[in-house]
Amino acid sequence: MDIQIKNLSVSFPSPQGDAKVLRDADIILKSGKITAIVGESGSGKSILGAAVMGLLEQPVRVSGKILFGDTDLLSLSEKELNSVRGSRIGWIAQDPVAAMDPMMK
Repeated sequence: MDIQIKNLSVSFPSPQGDAKVLRDADIILKSGKITAIVGESGSGKSILGAAVMGLLEQPVRVSGKILFGDTDLLSLSEKELNSVRGSRIGWIAQDPVAAMDPMMK
């Protein structure tokens, strides 16, 4: 199944108001294909991946749609997301080896 990202926006609360770090992203990730998201540092690549995987927690605000087939991933419970993560969709973050190294935290 393809993943269709429609009008995806992500914002973080700040003392000056919401800081929008991703604005109205529209992307189609084709089933069975490897997709690389590239861009400058701070351009929102990791935030996009975390949003698709449902890894952003309150107080982060995520709006738009992330459709996996006919299912909007943003509407799923944590338990429902866990049944999809890793088995049906996956994400390899930048420098995944360092992410598992307790010395890098």
